[in-house]
Amino acid sequence: MFGRRKDRAPLPEPSARTYRVVTIWAGVAAGLALVAVSTFAVQAKSFSVLATGAVVAAAAGFTGALVGFIFGVPRVLASDQPRVRGSAPGSIAPIGANTNLEQISDWLTKILVGIGLTQFGPIGRAAGQLFAALAPAFTGANVGKDVGAVFAGGLVLYMVTCGFATGWLFTRLFLGKAMATADRAAAAAELMDKAEQAEQAGDEETARAYRSQARETLEPSEAASGVPAEAGLSPAHRALMYEDEVLDALRRLGFSVERDPRDGPIDLRVAAPDDPARQADVVVRYRPQGSFTTGDLRRMRGQFAFQPLSRGLLVVTNTPLTKEVERQNSEITGDPRRVVAVTWTGEDDDQSLVKVIRSAIG
Repeated sequence: MFGRRKDRAPLPEPSARTYRVVTIWAGVAAGLALVAVSTFAVQAKSFSVLATGAVVAAAAGFTGALVGFIFGVPRVLASDQPRVRGSAPGSIAPIGANTNLEQISDWLTKILVGIGLTQFGPIGRAAGQLFAALAPAFTGANVGKDVGAVFAGGLVLYMVTCGFATGWLFTRLFLGKAMATADRAAAAAELMDKAEQAEQAGDEETARAYRSQARETLEPSEAASGVPAEAGLSPAHRALMYEDEVLDALRRLGFSVERDPRDGPIDLRVAAPDDPARQADVVVRYRPQGSFTTGDLRRMRGQFAFQPLSRGLLVVTNTPLTKEVERQNSEITGDPRRVVAVTWTGEDDDQSLVKVIRSAIG
């Protein structure tokens, strides 16, 4: 999530090196088949052999990959399914993942295995007939039908085997993680919608509880993949979650924090723990990407030019500040209506956040 916790280590998952190894292996296997077909075409002195071999190899590879995909579809465990609270506090209702693909894969796997075990002889004869039918396409000036049938059979078996292994590996490596992440993102989005409804009804505590559960729902996906799981949410939902995390961080650091009750641009009010009269207004700005620039700072000052702002204004953002913004932060320390920006993305930025808040409070 936005605030990275130091005590949470990522779960072991296939690394980028694993993906590269599998991709290279698949490329090498396809390359060997292409070299074999090219060499055979030169021996047969026929370009049609090259074209036919490429088509047959591609068809056999894709067929094997499809079967590998069917066998490799992961199961969704009950413990892996996201859970969200119902409309009433304390009531929990599970959100079950759509397992249609898993069920189809299970049925087809059993059918294929059953057919393979009971019809092994007929399958072998059908394969022989296929190779014999392909033999004329692999004949040429120096190659007879018998050799063409052997080459066609070897090419088909090789590509089906490589395609099956590649399809199975990529399905196991990619699909399981993608399905889990998508299911958790959908559950978190539903929670964020409930939080928005609660906030519109004036129930801030319930809204915060829903947003907290949304964070907890997304955390397993993020810990497993190392990719921010909130990427599956809308920018508006991510902004609300980021605001909650900033509020929690300020309270954890010992400041007295409350949301601004007015329907205005101010998000939070922060007070010094030893002197509640010393306060600063906080505006939380979340962005999916980019930097916080001097243009953003000017717009922020213009927005509050006619506001009754008698204390410092702090802008907390998840994006890095430009050098010019950092320079302006250091030059306006004497202005009681100063606007100061700071980047906060987690516990590593706590000290910077504390320093800027104390400067804004005065």
